[in-house]
Amino acid sequence: MSESLESLVAALNDPRAEVRRGAVLRVSEAFPNDPTARVAIVAALNDPVWCVRESASISLRHFSDTDGTHFRLLVGLSLSDPSPHVRRAAAATAGPSVRPERDYGNAVRHRFERQRVRAATALGHVSAARATEAVGLLALCASDSHPKVRLAGLRSLSRLEPAAVLSVLPIVLRKCVEANSDIALAARDVWECALSAPAAEPLRVLQPYPGTANWDTVQRAIDVLPADHLLRRAWSELLVPSAGVRTARELAKQIARVCERLLPYVLRAPS
Repeated sequence: MSESLESLVAALNDPRAEVRRGAVLRVSEAFPNDPTARVAIVAALNDPVWCVRESASISLRHFSDTDGTHFRLLVGLSLSDPSPHVRRAAAATAGPSVRPERDYGNAVRHRFERQRVRAATALGHVSAARATEAVGLLALCASDSHPKVRLAGLRSLSRLEPAAVLSVLPIVLRKCVEANSDIALAARDVWECALSAPAAEPLRVLQPYPGTANWDTVQRAIDVLPADHLLRRAWSELLVPSAGVRTARELAKQIARVCERLLPYVLRAPS
């Protein structure tokens, strides 16, 4: 037997969190766009237990939001809720409607790193149509003075459309040799993700090498390319450091410089 709206709304006041959480999920599925259900779900965003707030954040996608009230609440939760689970759910639900600079620009530039971390994390959920705008803000995060912000920015970059990330590869490559292994790994993940874009084909020969000191292997891989290959031409125009300074850091910087030379061609290529 189906439950009535009244019984489900009453269950939202049950002292047991698991009952309230279940009621949130059922009321949003059974009564989408019902005004009474909508008010109840919005109220559940303030529940004292994180799993109820998380479910309410997810459930709001079942309701129309013509005046943007839900959206503003979700963006606020993505920056202020104490639970990372709630922040993630709120960011994911709000993501398709986010305008990165308008909604998270101030938080990305906030003086407290906690807000910058949360904004960087939320930007990983934007729509493909807004990915390019988000990438500009995430580039700031990836270059932030605080390692937690850099890590959050890089992880969000890896969630976006690969083609949108190509423009910031020089920044990403320099992070592949950070002393913080989590940041270095996240940067390599972004690099590999970006290289899956069709336009990145000229760079794919370099895929295994950021974070390594394999200068000789890189040179051999480039030497077998056709003489008119974009990568071979760009590499040959750069000075190669002497043997004593051919470190992983210098190789990452060299690959970043090559990317800077190739990006005008790569970004013009059809996707």
